[in-house]
Amino acid sequence: MKTRFAKPSRNLAGRRYQPAPRHDIPRMAVGRTLANLSLLLASCLLVLLLCELFLRFFYPKYQHVAESHYDYNTMRIWSTIENYRRMTRHPDSGLYHSYYWNNLGMRQHRDFSEADIESAINIGFFGDSFTENVRIESQYSFNEPLDYLLNLNQKPFNTLNLGVDGYGTGQSFLHYKSFRYAEKLDYVFYLFTDNDLRNIYETNLFYLDEEGKLARNEAIQPSWWIRFPSRMHIVYLLLDVGQRLPFVARKIFTNLEKKFLEWRLEAEYNKRVHSPRADGIESDFEEGQISNEDVENAVVIFQQLIHLWKESVEENGGKFYIVILPRLDEVRVTTILDDEFDVINLYDCFSEYVKDYQQREWRYQAQRFKRDGHWNEAGNQLATVCLYRFLEQEVGLPVLSDTALREAFFTYYSSFEGWMPDERWIKQVPVPPHVQEGIRDKYLALEKPESEAD
Repeated sequence: MKTRFAKPSRNLAGRRYQPAPRHDIPRMAVGRTLANLSLLLASCLLVLLLCELFLRFFYPKYQHVAESHYDYNTMRIWSTIENYRRMTRHPDSGLYHSYYWNNLGMRQHRDFSEADIESAINIGFFGDSFTENVRIESQYSFNEPLDYLLNLNQKPFNTLNLGVDGYGTGQSFLHYKSFRYAEKLDYVFYLFTDNDLRNIYETNLFYLDEEGKLARNEAIQPSWWIRFPSRMHIVYLLLDVGQRLPFVARKIFTNLEKKFLEWRLEAEYNKRVHSPRADGIESDFEEGQISNEDVENAVVIFQQLIHLWKESVEENGGKFYIVILPRLDEVRVTTILDDEFDVINLYDCFSEYVKDYQQREWRYQAQRFKRDGHWNEAGNQLATVCLYRFLEQEVGLPVLSDTALREAFFTYYSSFEGWMPDERWIKQVPVPPHVQEGIRDKYLALEKPESEAD
Protein backbone atom coordinates (compact mmCIF):
# COMPACT_ATOMS: atom_id res chain seq x y z
CA MET A 1 0.00 0.00 0.00
CA LYS A 2 1.42 3.33 -1.04
CA THR A 3 1.55 6.14 1.45
CA ARG A 4 0.38 9.46 0.03
CA PHE A 5 1.83 12.75 1.22
CA ALA A 6 0.31 16.18 0.75
CA LYS A 7 2.18 18.23 -1.73
CA PRO A 8 4.04 21.09 -0.12
CA SER A 9 2.32 24.43 -0.73
CA ARG A 10 3.93 27.07 -2.83
CA ASN A 11 4.06 30.81 -2.43
CA LEU A 12 3.59 33.32 -5.23
CA ALA A 13 7.22 33.00 -6.20
CA GLY A 14 6.74 29.30 -6.68
CA ARG A 15 8.89 28.36 -3.75
CA ARG A 16 7.84 25.57 -1.50
CA TYR A 17 7.08 26.22 2.20
CA GLN A 18 8.89 23.83 4.40
CA PRO A 19 7.01 23.01 7.62
CA ALA A 20 8.93 24.05 10.75
CA PRO A 21 10.40 21.25 12.79
CA ARG A 22 8.31 20.47 15.82
CA HIS A 23 11.07 21.44 18.25
CA ASP A 24 11.07 25.01 16.74
CA ILE A 25 7.34 25.62 17.33
CA PRO A 26 7.63 26.59 21.05
CA ARG A 27 10.48 28.91 20.19
CA MET A 28 8.38 30.60 17.51
CA ALA A 29 5.46 30.99 19.95
CA VAL A 30 7.75 32.63 22.49
CA GLY A 31 9.06 34.94 19.78
CA ARG A 32 5.54 35.95 18.73
CA THR A 33 4.60 36.54 22.40
CA LEU A 34 7.63 38.71 22.97
CA ALA A 35 6.91 40.63 19.78
CA ASN A 36 3.31 41.21 20.88
CA LEU A 37 4.42 42.27 24.35
CA SER A 38 6.95 44.65 22.85
CA LEU A 39 4.28 46.11 20.60
CA LEU A 40 1.91 46.46 23.56
CA LEU A 41 4.60 48.11 25.67
CA ALA A 42 5.51 50.50 22.87
CA SER A 43 1.82 51.39 22.44
CA CYS A 44 1.43 52.02 26.16
CA LEU A 45 4.53 54.19 26.23
CA LEU A 46 3.23 56.15 23.24
CA VAL A 47 -0.13 56.71 24.96
CA LEU A 48 1.61 57.81 28.15
CA LEU A 49 3.84 60.15 26.18
CA LEU A 50 0.85 61.69 24.39
CA CYS A 51 -1.01 62.06 27.71
CA GLU A 52 2.04 63.67 29.29
CA LEU A 53 2.39 66.12 26.42
CA PHE A 54 -1.31 66.95 26.59
CA LEU A 55 -1.12 67.64 30.33
CA ARG A 56 1.98 69.78 29.95
CA PHE A 57 0.58 71.97 27.18
CA PHE A 58 -3.21 71.96 27.65
CA TYR A 59 -3.89 71.08 31.31
CA PRO A 60 -1.11 72.66 33.38
CA LYS A 61 -2.68 71.90 36.76
CA TYR A 62 0.41 69.95 37.86
CA GLN A 63 3.00 72.12 36.17
CA HIS A 64 4.50 73.85 39.17
CA VAL A 65 4.61 70.77 41.32
CA ALA A 66 6.15 68.58 38.62
CA GLU A 67 8.54 71.00 36.96
CA SER A 68 9.96 73.13 39.78
CA HIS A 69 13.67 72.75 40.34
CA TYR A 70 15.31 73.25 43.71
CA ASP A 71 18.62 72.81 45.47
CA TYR A 72 18.54 69.74 47.73
CA ASN A 73 20.53 69.61 50.94
CA THR A 74 20.55 68.27 54.47
CA MET A 75 19.39 71.57 55.92
CA ARG A 76 15.88 72.10 54.55
CA ILE A 77 15.40 69.24 52.06
CA TRP A 78 15.20 71.81 49.28
CA SER A 79 15.81 75.50 48.77
CA THR A 80 15.41 77.89 45.88
CA ILE A 81 18.14 78.38 43.29
CA GLU A 82 19.85 81.75 43.14
CA ASN A 83 19.76 83.62 39.80
CA TYR A 84 17.27 81.21 38.27
CA ARG A 85 14.42 81.82 35.84
CA ARG A 86 11.56 79.73 34.54
CA MET A 87 8.07 80.08 33.04
CA THR A 88 4.72 79.25 34.59
CA ARG A 89 1.03 79.86 33.86
CA HIS A 90 -1.60 82.03 35.47
CA PRO A 91 -4.26 79.66 36.92
CA ASP A 92 -7.22 81.55 35.45
CA SER A 93 -5.99 83.13 32.21
CA GLY A 94 -3.58 80.31 31.31
CA LEU A 95 -1.10 82.93 30.07
CA TYR A 96 2.59 82.30 30.65
CA HIS A 97 4.76 84.62 32.71
CA SER A 98 8.36 84.46 33.90
CA TYR A 99 9.38 84.22 37.48
CA TYR A 100 12.84 84.76 38.85
CA TRP A 101 14.70 83.74 41.95
CA ASN A 102 17.10 86.64 42.41
CA ASN A 103 20.66 86.82 43.70
CA LEU A 104 19.45 85.88 47.20
CA GLY A 105 17.20 83.06 45.99
CA MET A 106 14.04 85.11 46.58
CA ARG A 107 11.07 85.27 44.22
CA GLN A 108 11.52 88.93 43.32
CA HIS A 109 12.38 90.44 39.99
CA ARG A 110 15.11 92.65 41.41
CA ASP A 111 18.42 91.95 43.12
CA PHE A 112 19.48 93.16 46.56
CA SER A 113 23.07 94.18 47.24
CA GLU A 114 24.65 94.23 50.67
CA ALA A 115 24.55 98.03 50.49
CA ASP A 116 20.78 97.86 49.87
CA ILE A 117 20.31 95.71 52.97
CA GLU A 118 22.62 97.81 55.14
CA SER A 119 20.99 101.13 54.27
CA ALA A 120 17.29 100.30 54.79
CA ILE A 121 14.71 98.95 57.21
CA ASN A 122 14.31 95.30 56.18
CA ILE A 123 11.04 93.40 56.37
CA GLY A 124 11.20 89.65 55.72
CA PHE A 125 8.13 87.63 54.77
CA PHE A 126 8.37 83.86 55.32
CA GLY A 127 5.86 81.16 54.44
CA ASP A 128 4.75 78.94 51.60
CA SER A 129 2.99 79.45 48.27
CA PHE A 130 0.81 82.28 49.59
CA THR A 131 4.01 84.21 50.26
CA GLU A 132 6.08 83.24 47.24
CA ASN A 133 3.21 83.97 44.82
CA VAL A 134 4.63 82.34 41.69
CA ARG A 135 1.15 82.02 40.15
CA ILE A 136 0.97 85.71 39.33
CA GLU A 137 3.42 88.24 37.96
CA SER A 138 5.75 89.49 40.67
CA GLN A 139 4.58 93.11 40.60
CA TYR A 140 1.16 91.97 41.85
CA SER A 141 2.48 90.08 44.88
CA PHE A 142 1.59 91.88 48.12
CA ASN A 143 5.20 92.58 49.08
CA GLU A 144 5.98 94.77 46.04
CA PRO A 145 3.16 97.37 46.27
CA LEU A 146 3.77 97.29 50.03
CA ASP A 147 7.41 98.17 49.36
CA TYR A 148 6.26 101.04 47.13
CA LEU A 149 3.88 102.43 49.77
CA LEU A 150 6.45 102.22 52.55
CA ASN A 151 9.05 104.05 50.47
CA LEU A 152 6.75 107.02 49.94
CA ASN A 153 8.04 108.12 53.36
CA GLN A 154 11.44 109.46 54.33
CA LYS A 155 12.70 106.12 55.64
CA PRO A 156 13.99 103.57 53.08
CA PHE A 157 12.49 100.07 53.24
CA ASN A 158 13.15 96.68 51.67
CA THR A 159 10.36 94.09 51.62
CA LEU A 160 11.98 90.69 51.11
CA ASN A 161 9.88 87.82 49.78
CA LEU A 162 11.39 84.75 51.46
CA GLY A 163 8.42 82.45 50.88
CA VAL A 164 8.92 79.08 49.18
CA ASP A 165 6.11 77.02 47.68
CA GLY A 166 5.44 73.95 49.85
CA TYR A 167 7.35 75.11 52.92
CA GLY A 168 5.91 74.46 56.35
CA THR A 169 6.85 75.96 59.70
CA GLY A 170 9.99 73.84 60.08
CA GLN A 171 11.48 74.61 56.68
CA SER A 172 10.52 78.30 56.98
CA PHE A 173 12.26 78.52 60.37
CA LEU A 174 15.40 76.87 58.99
CA HIS A 175 15.18 79.20 56.00
CA TYR A 176 15.34 82.15 58.40
CA LYS A 177 18.24 80.61 60.33
CA SER A 178 20.29 80.06 57.16
CA PHE A 179 19.41 83.35 55.43
CA ARG A 180 22.63 85.29 55.06
CA TYR A 181 21.04 88.56 56.21
CA ALA A 182 18.88 87.17 59.01
CA GLU A 183 20.55 89.50 61.51
CA LYS A 184 19.60 92.47 59.33
CA LEU A 185 15.86 91.77 59.33
CA ASP A 186 14.13 94.40 61.46
CA TYR A 187 10.68 92.83 61.08
CA VAL A 188 9.92 89.16 60.39
CA PHE A 189 6.45 88.10 59.30
CA TYR A 190 5.53 84.43 59.18
CA LEU A 191 2.38 83.70 57.13
CA PHE A 192 0.70 80.68 58.71
CA THR A 193 -1.41 78.21 56.72
CA ASP A 194 -3.14 75.26 58.34
CA ASN A 195 -1.27 72.80 56.12
CA ASP A 196 1.91 73.88 57.92
CA LEU A 197 0.97 71.43 60.68
CA ARG A 198 0.73 68.65 58.12
CA ASN A 199 4.10 69.68 56.68
CA ILE A 200 5.72 69.18 60.10
CA TYR A 201 4.67 65.52 59.95
CA GLU A 202 5.58 65.02 56.30
CA THR A 203 9.02 66.61 56.21
CA ASN A 204 10.02 65.13 59.59
CA LEU A 205 12.67 67.79 60.10
CA PHE A 206 11.84 68.05 63.80
CA TYR A 207 10.60 65.64 66.43
CA LEU A 208 10.08 65.52 70.22
CA ASP A 209 12.63 63.59 72.23
CA GLU A 210 11.84 61.47 75.29
CA GLU A 211 11.73 64.59 77.44
CA GLY A 212 9.30 66.31 75.08
CA LYS A 213 11.91 68.76 73.83
CA LEU A 214 12.38 69.74 70.23
CA ALA A 215 15.06 67.76 68.40
CA ARG A 216 16.37 68.05 64.86
CA ASN A 217 16.45 65.40 62.15
CA GLU A 218 18.76 65.72 59.22
CA ALA A 219 16.86 66.29 56.00
CA ILE A 220 16.82 63.26 53.69
CA GLN A 221 18.52 63.93 50.37
CA PRO A 222 16.72 62.78 47.23
CA SER A 223 17.27 59.39 45.61
CA TRP A 224 18.19 59.65 41.97
CA TRP A 225 15.80 56.90 40.86
CA ILE A 226 12.67 58.71 42.08
CA ARG A 227 13.41 61.91 40.18
CA PHE A 228 11.88 60.74 36.89
CA PRO A 229 8.33 59.83 38.04
CA SER A 230 8.26 62.87 40.33
CA ARG A 231 8.64 65.04 37.22
CA MET A 232 5.75 63.44 35.31
CA HIS A 233 2.43 65.29 35.24
CA ILE A 234 0.57 62.07 34.57
CA VAL A 235 1.71 60.57 37.90
CA TYR A 236 -0.16 63.29 39.81
CA LEU A 237 -3.17 62.98 37.52
CA LEU A 238 -3.42 59.23 38.16
CA LEU A 239 -3.11 59.75 41.91
CA ASP A 240 -5.82 62.41 41.80
CA VAL A 241 -8.16 60.27 39.70
CA GLY A 242 -7.55 57.19 41.81
CA GLN A 243 -8.83 58.94 44.91
CA ARG A 244 -12.17 59.54 43.17
CA LEU A 245 -12.83 55.96 42.06
CA PRO A 246 -15.19 53.49 43.81
CA PHE A 247 -14.04 51.88 47.04
CA VAL A 248 -12.02 48.90 45.79
CA ALA A 249 -10.19 50.85 43.11
CA ARG A 250 -9.72 53.78 45.47
CA LYS A 251 -8.11 51.46 48.01
CA ILE A 252 -5.69 50.20 45.38
CA PHE A 253 -4.76 53.75 44.37
CA THR A 254 -4.45 54.77 48.01
CA ASN A 255 -1.89 52.00 48.54
CA LEU A 256 -0.08 53.06 45.37
CA GLU A 257 -0.11 56.65 46.54
CA LYS A 258 1.22 55.61 49.94
CA LYS A 259 4.09 53.72 48.32
CA PHE A 260 4.83 56.59 45.98
CA LEU A 261 4.78 58.96 48.95
CA GLU A 262 7.36 56.82 50.73
CA TRP A 263 9.60 57.09 47.70
CA ARG A 264 8.86 60.74 47.16
CA LEU A 265 9.56 61.70 50.75
CA GLU A 266 13.04 60.38 50.18
CA ALA A 267 13.35 62.99 47.49
CA GLU A 268 11.21 65.96 48.46
CA TYR A 269 7.89 67.01 49.91
CA ASN A 270 5.16 67.53 47.34
CA LYS A 271 2.01 69.41 48.21
CA ARG A 272 -0.18 67.37 45.85
CA VAL A 273 0.84 64.00 47.24
CA HIS A 274 -0.22 63.34 50.81
CA SER A 275 -0.48 60.28 52.99
CA PRO A 276 -3.93 59.72 54.55
CA ARG A 277 -2.36 60.01 58.00
CA ALA A 278 -0.76 63.36 57.17
CA ASP A 279 -3.97 64.65 55.62
CA GLY A 280 -5.75 63.71 58.84
CA ILE A 281 -3.62 66.20 60.76
CA GLU A 282 -4.89 69.09 58.67
CA SER A 283 -8.55 68.01 58.59
CA ASP A 284 -8.65 67.13 62.31
CA PHE A 285 -7.13 70.47 63.23
CA GLU A 286 -9.69 72.27 61.08
CA GLU A 287 -12.45 70.40 62.93
CA GLY A 288 -10.94 71.22 66.32
CA GLN A 289 -9.89 67.61 67.09
CA ILE A 290 -6.55 68.47 68.66
CA SER A 291 -6.71 65.38 70.89
CA ASN A 292 -5.60 63.26 67.91
CA GLU A 293 -2.10 61.99 68.71
CA ASP A 294 -0.58 63.12 65.40
CA VAL A 295 -2.28 66.50 65.61
CA GLU A 296 -1.20 66.98 69.21
CA ASN A 297 2.39 66.08 68.33
CA ALA A 298 2.41 68.48 65.35
CA VAL A 299 0.90 71.27 67.47
CA VAL A 300 3.56 70.88 70.19
CA ILE A 301 6.36 70.93 67.60
CA PHE A 302 4.77 73.97 65.97
CA GLN A 303 4.55 75.80 69.29
CA GLN A 304 8.17 75.10 70.14
CA LEU A 305 9.31 76.10 66.66
CA ILE A 306 7.67 79.51 66.69
CA HIS A 307 8.98 80.18 70.21
CA LEU A 308 12.49 79.41 68.97
CA TRP A 309 11.90 81.56 65.91
CA LYS A 310 10.67 84.50 67.97
CA GLU A 311 13.67 84.21 70.30
CA SER A 312 16.08 84.09 67.34
CA VAL A 313 14.56 87.19 65.75
CA GLU A 314 14.63 89.13 69.01
CA GLU A 315 18.24 88.10 69.67
CA ASN A 316 19.03 89.66 66.28
CA GLY A 317 17.27 92.85 67.32
CA GLY A 318 14.12 92.34 65.23
CA LYS A 319 10.41 91.83 65.86
CA PHE A 320 8.47 88.68 65.03
CA TYR A 321 4.85 88.51 63.86
CA ILE A 322 2.47 85.76 62.83
CA VAL A 323 0.12 86.57 59.96
CA ILE A 324 -3.10 84.55 59.73
CA LEU A 325 -4.51 84.11 56.24
CA PRO A 326 -8.08 85.33 55.56
CA ARG A 327 -9.70 81.91 56.03
CA LEU A 328 -11.54 80.45 58.99
CA ASP A 329 -9.35 77.34 58.90
CA GLU A 330 -6.30 79.48 59.66
CA VAL A 331 -8.02 81.53 62.37
CA ARG A 332 -8.12 78.39 64.54
CA VAL A 333 -4.38 78.73 65.10
CA THR A 334 -5.13 81.48 67.63
CA THR A 335 -6.33 78.73 70.00
CA ILE A 336 -2.81 77.27 70.19
CA LEU A 337 -0.85 80.55 70.34
CA ASP A 338 0.39 82.20 73.51
CA ASP A 339 -0.45 85.81 74.26
CA GLU A 340 3.20 86.76 73.80
CA PHE A 341 2.89 86.56 70.01
CA ASP A 342 1.92 89.56 67.89
CA VAL A 343 -0.76 88.29 65.50
CA ILE A 344 -2.11 89.99 62.37
CA ASN A 345 -5.46 88.44 61.50
CA LEU A 346 -6.10 89.05 57.80
CA TYR A 347 -9.51 87.38 58.13
CA ASP A 348 -10.68 90.25 60.32
CA CYS A 349 -9.10 92.79 58.00
CA PHE A 350 -10.65 91.29 54.85
CA SER A 351 -14.01 91.18 56.64
CA GLU A 352 -13.71 94.90 57.26
CA TYR A 353 -13.22 95.72 53.58
CA VAL A 354 -15.36 93.04 51.87
CA LYS A 355 -19.10 93.12 52.38
CA ASP A 356 -20.56 89.98 54.02
CA TYR A 357 -17.12 88.38 54.05
CA GLN A 358 -17.81 86.59 57.34
CA GLN A 359 -20.93 84.97 55.91
CA ARG A 360 -19.19 83.66 52.82
CA GLU A 361 -16.49 81.05 52.41
CA TRP A 362 -13.09 81.79 50.94
CA ARG A 363 -13.72 79.85 47.74
CA TYR A 364 -16.56 82.20 46.78
CA GLN A 365 -14.53 85.35 47.28
CA ALA A 366 -13.25 87.48 44.42
CA GLN A 367 -9.87 87.59 46.17
CA ARG A 368 -8.83 84.12 45.02
CA PHE A 369 -8.33 82.40 41.69
CA LYS A 370 -11.32 80.66 40.12
CA ARG A 371 -9.25 77.55 39.36
CA ASP A 372 -6.85 77.59 42.29
CA GLY A 373 -7.13 77.94 46.06
CA HIS A 374 -4.53 80.73 46.37
CA TRP A 375 -5.27 84.42 46.50
CA ASN A 376 -5.15 86.27 43.21
CA GLU A 377 -4.07 89.81 42.35
CA ALA A 378 -7.05 91.31 44.20
CA GLY A 379 -6.31 89.22 47.30
CA ASN A 380 -2.69 90.34 47.27
CA GLN A 381 -3.73 93.96 46.87
CA LEU A 382 -6.09 93.73 49.84
CA ALA A 383 -3.36 92.04 51.90
CA THR A 384 -1.13 95.02 51.00
CA VAL A 385 -3.70 97.39 52.52
CA CYS A 386 -3.93 95.35 55.72
CA LEU A 387 -0.18 95.00 56.16
CA TYR A 388 0.53 98.62 55.32
CA ARG A 389 -2.00 99.93 57.84
CA PHE A 390 -0.43 97.68 60.48
CA LEU A 391 3.13 98.77 59.69
CA GLU A 392 2.08 102.39 59.51
CA GLN A 393 1.38 102.27 63.25
CA GLU A 394 4.09 99.76 64.16
CA VAL A 395 6.90 101.70 62.50
CA GLY A 396 5.49 105.13 63.34
CA LEU A 397 4.95 106.39 59.81
CA PRO A 398 2.77 109.40 58.97
CA VAL A 399 -0.79 108.18 58.41
CA LEU A 400 -1.64 107.99 54.72
CA SER A 401 -5.19 109.18 54.05
CA ASP A 402 -7.59 106.94 52.13
CA THR A 403 -7.43 109.35 49.18
CA ALA A 404 -3.65 109.38 49.18
CA LEU A 405 -3.63 105.57 49.41
CA ARG A 406 -5.95 105.27 46.42
CA GLU A 407 -3.79 107.68 44.43
CA ALA A 408 -0.66 105.73 45.35
CA PHE A 409 -2.26 102.49 44.23
CA PHE A 410 -3.18 104.04 40.89
CA THR A 411 0.36 105.33 40.38
CA TYR A 412 1.86 101.95 41.18
CA TYR A 413 -0.48 99.64 39.26
CA SER A 414 -0.82 101.94 36.23
CA SER A 415 2.93 101.57 35.72
CA PHE A 416 2.38 97.99 34.52
CA GLU A 417 0.39 96.69 31.60
CA GLY A 418 -2.09 94.33 33.13
CA TRP A 419 -4.31 93.95 36.16
CA MET A 420 -5.71 96.99 37.99
CA PRO A 421 -7.65 97.20 41.29
CA ASP A 422 -11.33 98.08 41.01
CA GLU A 423 -12.65 101.62 41.44
CA ARG A 424 -12.87 101.36 45.23
CA TRP A 425 -9.09 101.19 45.50
CA ILE A 426 -7.80 103.64 42.91
CA LYS A 427 -8.15 107.36 42.31
CA GLN A 428 -6.87 108.38 38.91
CA VAL A 429 -4.25 111.09 38.93
CA PRO A 430 -1.83 112.29 36.25
CA VAL A 431 1.29 110.14 36.44
CA PRO A 432 4.38 111.39 34.56
CA PRO A 433 5.87 108.74 32.26
CA HIS A 434 9.26 108.98 33.97
CA VAL A 435 7.63 108.07 37.31
CA GLN A 436 6.03 104.95 35.81
CA GLU A 437 9.30 104.05 34.11
CA GLY A 438 11.12 104.39 37.43
CA ILE A 439 8.65 102.01 39.10
CA ARG A 440 9.11 99.45 36.33
CA ASP A 441 12.89 99.85 36.47
CA LYS A 442 12.89 99.04 40.17
CA TYR A 443 10.39 96.22 40.48
CA LEU A 444 11.06 94.52 37.12
CA ALA A 445 14.79 95.09 36.94
CA LEU A 446 15.58 91.45 36.15
CA GLU A 447 13.15 91.45 33.24
CA LYS A 448 14.88 94.29 31.43
CA PRO A 449 17.50 93.39 28.80
CA GLU A 450 21.07 93.75 30.07
CA SER A 451 21.74 96.61 27.65
CA GLU A 452 18.69 98.47 28.97
CA ALA A 453 19.49 97.70 32.59
CA ASP A 454 22.95 99.19 32.16
